[in-house]
Amino acid sequence: MTPATARATPLLLVSVLSACSMFGLTDEEQERLNFIKESATLFYDTERYGRALEFVDRGLEIAPKDYKLRSIQAWCYLQQVPERPEYLAVCEKLFDDLYELRSPSDHGEPVLLGLGTTQTRLAQRHLDSARVLEREIEEAKLPEHAVEMRRARVREHQDRARHHLERAERAFDQMLASEMNPREAHRNLLEIAWARDDYETAVEHGLRSLEYNLADQRNLSIRIDQTMDVGVEHELRLRLRRLVDDEIRTRSLMARMHSSNGDYAAALAHLDALLRIDPTRATDYYNRAWVHEQLGHVAEARKDYGKFLMFPNRDLSDAKVKRAFEFTKLQPVEADHGH
Repeated sequence: MTPATARATPLLLVSVLSACSMFGLTDEEQERLNFIKESATLFYDTERYGRALEFVDRGLEIAPKDYKLRSIQAWCYLQQVPERPEYLAVCEKLFDDLYELRSPSDHGEPVLLGLGTTQTRLAQRHLDSARVLEREIEEAKLPEHAVEMRRARVREHQDRARHHLERAERAFDQMLASEMNPREAHRNLLEIAWARDDYETAVEHGLRSLEYNLADQRNLSIRIDQTMDVGVEHELRLRLRRLVDDEIRTRSLMARMHSSNGDYAAALAHLDALLRIDPTRATDYYNRAWVHEQLGHVAEARKDYGKFLMFPNRDLSDAKVKRAFEFTKLQPVEADHGH
């Protein structure tokens, strides 16, 4: 222990004691709070968000400003947004309040990632609303005053989207600066750049995210081969599966992005990788066929359209199915006989 450390230790002890006094927790309350945190974490990890929130509420009655409990609370709501879109506004408030509890440099990955993810989804919601209004302006025969009103709303949604994207970008940049999960930070910055139509920046972040992802997959695979513990192997395989899912998500976005920008060769490379990972992705056979078609690869396009059509439950009225049949010169009855 250095002299400086020796002098700092009593000050640290005072700070800890002051914190305990501030919360006024007895030993019994602290023990109960620890149990509640463990239970809330367990239910969150097993995706039982309702039960996790029940424990969070109990814990916040004891320690209303507990950072970990409020982080779990915010993430419970964020995980449910796909099924309950109205929870996004709740997430915004919870993560904003969490961010105010500490100085910006003192936040960990869960809060920064949650804050950035929430802000990105809010931005996407406004961008979607702006696109709907733009289609109304283009397609509907509206009086001039109605058009001007919609244009004003488009600008409002776009301005709010820019604000949310800036906040999200700051959170993910902070993760990178602190070397917190660069794979996830780059993947989210990819989505932000693409939402801004910044193709080159999006590509850069996407490639960096995949670089970290594939390195993590290799390291986990080595650990799986080396471990003799069945429980450890199970946990490592779950983590590997999550990394593969993340790779699929990143490559899917990059394939769409490259296709939209006319870089079909780059799109093809990602689609090839996606179908190597999961050969049951019917839509990606269609997407790859379309890319082959743009590149003039007629035989490859016909082959992939055929594979797309061989998947069951094809809706014959679907535009993609019709296009695939037209390109391959097949009749619907022939495809049905193939099954």
